[in-house]
Amino acid sequence: MFTVVENLLLASLSPESRELIHSQCTPVTLALRSVLYTAGKVPADAYFMTSGLASIVGSTSDGETAEVGIVGREGLVGATHLLGPAVAPTECFIQLSGSALKIPFRKLQQIFLATEEVRMRILEFVQEQTLSLSQLATCNRLHNAEERLARWLLMVEDCIQSDKINLTQEFLAQM
Repeated sequence: MFTVVENLLLASLSPESRELIHSQCTPVTLALRSVLYTAGKVPADAYFMTSGLASIVGSTSDGETAEVGIVGREGLVGATHLLGPAVAPTECFIQLSGSALKIPFRKLQQIFLATEEVRMRILEFVQEQTLSLSQLATCNRLHNAEERLARWLLMVEDCIQSDKINLTQEFLAQM
């Protein structure tokens, strides 16, 4: 049994729902650049982030990429895959090393379908991600690079709950 809940989505659940999920989870360490899922495939596992930062990235046919979302300890990597049979055209990898509670995707899917409370919390998280994506698209269209970087740094700080972000200058230049 887990005694500390570090994931905010899990912390929002009743003890019964939280334990139902915890019973299927394995704590894992996530190294920088670890791939959590790839485009066009149903993930083998989902991840309730407990620290670090996962980056969701879309790609064009000529190999250009753009970050379209981030997930920290507030959420769940793989949540959009629960919504229906379509596979995501994005990939997800670890941008800042950290940890998570890993759960087999099929087990989470069963819990999602069978447990209204879990389903509602995950749907709220996906809705929040969608609203953030709308804001991101607006920001990318209307603001200069410096303003977009400031927005991204504030979002990351919020996700990881720390004002210390271990990034290289090279990575920031790519952003």
